[in-house]
Amino acid sequence: MHNNEKVTIFVSSRPELDLQGWFYEKSNLILEELSYLADILHRPMDEPAGAWFSKQEEIDFHLTQAVRNALKIASLSSKTECDYCAGDVDRIIDGGHDGYLQYRNNKEA
Repeated sequence: MHNNEKVTIFVSSRPELDLQGWFYEKSNLILEELSYLADILHRPMDEPAGAWFSKQEEIDFHLTQAVRNALKIASLSSKTECDYCAGDVDRIIDGGHDGYLQYRNNKEA
């Protein structure tokens, strides 16, 4: 691919839309949230930044945003477009990898 070529992403459930910009935006939001998490995890001491009450609250917020955006991409990237809900985000955040496996198994069922 050359620098002057435009990437086009079509999703079969929405063939009339070029979703390249949407995927680009969501992917960058995920990377931004993960960069915040990296900052938090590498910050010395246990002090939260800015207006956060605790470091855990700050981590949970950025992790939730990253998971939510990843689920948006995954919902359009799967074989059939599927919805997700706040419970799915919570299952992954609260359950960690086991929560993710539960989410994945429920979607595949």
